[in-house]
Amino acid sequence: MWASNPIDRAITQGALSYIALATDAGRVWLVNCAPYMAAFWKIPDSELSLPAGRRARREFEEHFKTLQNECADNLTSTGWLTPAADGGPGVADVMLAATVRHTELSWSEFILEDEELGRLREWYEKFKTVGFWYELEETGRFPDNAKRGEGSVLK
Repeated sequence: MWASNPIDRAITQGALSYIALATDAGRVWLVNCAPYMAAFWKIPDSELSLPAGRRARREFEEHFKTLQNECADNLTSTGWLTPAADGGPGVADVMLAATVRHTELSWSEFILEDEELGRLREWYEKFKTVGFWYELEETGRFPDNAKRGEGSVLK
């Protein structure tokens, strides 16, 4: 899950940083574009901006594009984001997969849909084949009360 080589650890830390930046922008997107989030955080309508939310979505997509480019060599050589991760997904892979899956289940939004994120879409399909995926993600364990459903995010 984590490389022993300091260079590979630094590359992984960089990947995690892009995921964190995307997650921050994703929160701005959802607060401004998903009424449930604004209500949960008690943000009045006067402080919300649909255009700002749309801009935040484009921003997190840009962070994902940077992540995809920064990890291109490793994606090509191993199929994973995390370098030297013992032949399987590493910490950066798990972090991004959790982010993508949570957004799918909670908001019915696929955050890797941008046409320029093809490598990350391929990576995600590969991630869904790891041994623990089915038990953790496809057996109905995600609570229904956490699902906002189709149409819960304004476009």
